[in-house]
Amino acid sequence: MKCYSVNLGCPKNLVDTENILHELSKQNIKFVYNPQEADILFVNTCAFIQKAIKESIHTILEIAQNKKENQKLIVAGCLISRFKNQIEPQIPEIDVFIDTNSVDSISLDKKFNYCNSARQFGVEKRIVTTYPYAYLRISDGCNHRCSFCTIPQIRGPYREKSINDIKDEFLQLIDSGIKEVVLIAQDTSCYNNNNLSALLKDLSKINGDFWVRVLYLYPSSITDELIETIVFSKNIVPYFDIPLQHVSDKILKLMRRNYSKKFICELFDKLSRYDVAIRSTFIVGFPYEEEKDFKELLDFVQNYKIDRLGAFEYSKEENTKSASYSASVAYNIRRKRRALLLSTQKNLSKENLKRFVGKKLKVIVDSPKTARSYLDAPEIDGSIKLKHERSVGEFTDIVISKSSFYDLFE
Repeated sequence: MKCYSVNLGCPKNLVDTENILHELSKQNIKFVYNPQEADILFVNTCAFIQKAIKESIHTILEIAQNKKENQKLIVAGCLISRFKNQIEPQIPEIDVFIDTNSVDSISLDKKFNYCNSARQFGVEKRIVTTYPYAYLRISDGCNHRCSFCTIPQIRGPYREKSINDIKDEFLQLIDSGIKEVVLIAQDTSCYNNNNLSALLKDLSKINGDFWVRVLYLYPSSITDELIETIVFSKNIVPYFDIPLQHVSDKILKLMRRNYSKKFICELFDKLSRYDVAIRSTFIVGFPYEEEKDFKELLDFVQNYKIDRLGAFEYSKEENTKSASYSASVAYNIRRKRRALLLSTQKNLSKENLKRFVGKKLKVIVDSPKTARSYLDAPEIDGSIKLKHERSVGEFTDIVISKSSFYDLFE
């Protein structure tokens, strides 16, 4: 049998997809890039916000529309976990449903692959699809109760892998030829009772030429020890992905984020002492966000000159606390604020990148003519355009000749 797969959403979803591909491979199923050649059509969905839900449903319907009579359509992921009772009657073309707790124990003969208890984690067996880098999930679920977020509904409570299991999985990835391991979770910094640095120190002691990068650091769990570990440890990339969501104390309180603007500024002041890359994400148009709140956010971004930034318009999600907030921000205002934030960041990024012109950077080659430095996480940040083709997975030093808004050039 042959399978055609589509993955939607974040790196955590991709790891789930890689788990499922491994499970299918154990059943002697091969993988193809053309849906017309496949016996199985597989879609792993995202349902974090309305935009992601629409994309997931559109993708399923598009594939279902072209589905042949002898093909089986499997749909997995967050859309299934969040809307178990609604999807089946709406899209009867789906043959197999898999929720996020069942990705490593699926049966194609069973219509509903559901598990009511939160999935527990050990070493994950999967088919890595992202060479020369790979994501390594250190935990799943979340115990924070941010007022806008659906993750606890979808992924359940926080639970984590042991350090030994993570090290075993890490070594398997390195032994298979992976050059950059990206640690992910809903909240990486709370790992091991806010002692992620212990894990990083263990990984940095492993022999080899590789990078370790950490994504999704929850602000209030970032300790001085963690900062110093990321900055000074061998093979750990000095890159801080810190989703702040906002900086106005009023909005942070409404979001149920357990930190203040003062805390954020003190944290970013500490980070500014080192040569590090900082990425953050923000939500604009949150209920009760006034012009002064947005200006406060804009001023913060301009003052701290964050290297990489993502911005989202607020999305009202059912069964979240913020869905009950009465003072909504008009759609056109949300769009305008996001556009202004991104255009401001675009100009700041252009100025930030100029500092690398004429400097030598160690890079990892992602494709024959593109690479990344410590500044850029795979898939979400910029890249470095290479003059000449190089081998994928190679580490090399290059001199930067010019920069653009988001990218650098050899």
